[in-house]
Amino acid sequence: MVHTMEKTHTGIMAFFLIGLACALSLQCGSYRKALQDYDDSIPDNEIRALWVVRSELKSRESIHSVIDAMRRNGLNVAIVQVRGRGDSFYNSRLVSRASGLEDNLDPLAEFIQQARPAGIQVHAWVNVFLAADATTFLENQPGHLINERKDWFLKDGENRSMLDYSQKDYRLANVEGAFLDPANPEVRAYNLEVIQEILDNYDVDGLHLDYIRYPWSRPGTVYDFGARTALHFSGQKDLYSDVAGKEAEESRRRQVDELRRQNVTTMVMQIHDLMKTRYPERILSAAVWPSQSKIRNHIFQDFPRWLKEDWIDLAYLMAYYNQIDLHDSRMEEFFDPAINEKLVIGIGVFRSPSPAITRHQLRSARAIAAAGVCYFDASWFLDQAREDEIAQHRLLELFSGGIDEPPMR
Repeated sequence: MVHTMEKTHTGIMAFFLIGLACALSLQCGSYRKALQDYDDSIPDNEIRALWVVRSELKSRESIHSVIDAMRRNGLNVAIVQVRGRGDSFYNSRLVSRASGLEDNLDPLAEFIQQARPAGIQVHAWVNVFLAADATTFLENQPGHLINERKDWFLKDGENRSMLDYSQKDYRLANVEGAFLDPANPEVRAYNLEVIQEILDNYDVDGLHLDYIRYPWSRPGTVYDFGARTALHFSGQKDLYSDVAGKEAEESRRRQVDELRRQNVTTMVMQIHDLMKTRYPERILSAAVWPSQSKIRNHIFQDFPRWLKEDWIDLAYLMAYYNQIDLHDSRMEEFFDPAINEKLVIGIGVFRSPSPAITRHQLRSARAIAAAGVCYFDASWFLDQAREDEIAQHRLLELFSGGIDEPPMR
């Protein structure tokens, strides 16, 4: 009898643990079920976006080519990179003008002017904390932040500024360039001023935040960015500086990591408050990493919380995979009925995935009722050598012809 009761108790506990595991694994395969149940219907007001990198904004002819490619392929939202490495692809009194632009060209104004008749929304894409790379140093513009505000840039675990990194250092750190320090209130105030100037002067449909995060940080290594300043600007003390041992080090890491997450979130909240106060009809979105571990422990980008708190309207998940199993694993990782409809699924055509893969990615976005998809990037659509490859993807057919009006404006 006792043995039977023990077996019953064990069975109950096993059932409980299985249920708990399902809950913790994001609805226990709900993404797979949504994919299986999807009836291939085409949603209304689907976002079919395109990331337009700044290299395509340097002439009127190039801008026209982008608009033409979007019309041919049924795309309806342009994410236009107007701030890449601390420079401006628009007229600014605050920011150094980007080099290599056609004379008398205001790239953002020109893009808006050409996009409106085509029924294409324009969202200003701003790199928030990434502010310099090798090209920035070569151009060495006098008014750039690398010359004007060296103290604003992040430092690594050895207190070395990212401005002092060589190209080899950037490669070893696996970072794109030098980042501004999200902990510094002056940095956040400057970013708000830059963003307000864009919103005040240009009739954009939305603002798209990129590099709204720390560079990839690895605690316990030289590449642990901004740990000291996170403590300094918070006013908190390092509670474990005089304590040795693995447990103390892990506690210190949790303390500093939470501060870094909060620094990025504070920037998001401040931008949200600015937009919703001055331009409540405009859309606020962010480009985000498709890895729970990375966003939580390495780049401190807590975008699921931003969505749930309505601090951003949309998250563009950069799921640039050319394998279906990798794509599906990331989709399952972030599947959450509370945020699915606020996701835009990134498709990395620059990796040359097969048409079968891009169709699956579009289908999976529709299956979870995501807001839409976004293709990276415009240069792929403009490459004449890829005309046959692009045609094989049959985007216009998959979108059921024409350009639908996207939601929210």
